[in-house]
Amino acid sequence: MVRSGAYPLVLVGHHSDGLISAVHEACRRRAIDVVRLTRKALCEQTTTSYNGGRAEVSPDRPLLLRRDLWTSTSTRDDLFIADEQRAHLWAIGALTNSPVVNRPTENLFPDRYPRSLLVDLISKAPYLVSLLPKETYLASLEFDQAKYESESFIIDGDHIDDSFKSDYLPHRIRPRLEDGWLLLQATVVGNRVWIVNDTYGHLDWLRELSVVVSRTLDLQFCLIFWRVKPRTHQIQLARISSHPEAIQLRDHLGVVSEALVEILLS
Repeated sequence: MVRSGAYPLVLVGHHSDGLISAVHEACRRRAIDVVRLTRKALCEQTTTSYNGGRAEVSPDRPLLLRRDLWTSTSTRDDLFIADEQRAHLWAIGALTNSPVVNRPTENLFPDRYPRSLLVDLISKAPYLVSLLPKETYLASLEFDQAKYESESFIIDGDHIDDSFKSDYLPHRIRPRLEDGWLLLQATVVGNRVWIVNDTYGHLDWLRELSVVVSRTLDLQFCLIFWRVKPRTHQIQLARISSHPEAIQLRDHLGVVSEALVEILLS
């Protein structure tokens, strides 16, 4: 399928982003017109305006917005330029009429950290607070490692997300998982969900709940990490990531990339 007569799909992020490479390859296999741009290049090529009571973005193109690598802003000028670019990028993504994966909203931007996503979720849907595991508010870095989980989660021996890791105080920690509990990773793209480490199966109810969480946060693409006690409906919501990495998607990378292309073409 070729988007003849239309603007190409735009994949926005760093050149080393493996997820963007996978989506680009999925487009290439289907002969879909697609370009890769950095955030800076997108901002330079796109204008936003307000005419006759309505906002306009030109060119108006389907966007997959990804996180850029962090760069130093050592001077006030660098910081000002970075803030202006971020504001322009937010306007482009929020006001574009074409499909945007993880469209920016008042409370959402692709760079949001997992902790802030949990806070947003509870503020939008207080009834979900019962899903969160109990935490301890810690004012010292000295604590018994045997009783608490490390700041990075592990699935099948791989560290899957270390964005909670911090040397600053105070911070929260969680008790380690008790025997019999599993940590599952759900990848959500629109209404589709793939679960890593789904040893026990029959988890359609967890897939449905993962979609509820992603919709509540206005996310079309995310990872949700669940604590699950097999053969029961006991669950805890451990973490949400709005920036899934290619290495985290594992065997699902191909189908996830195709699903993202379908959203961009919708």
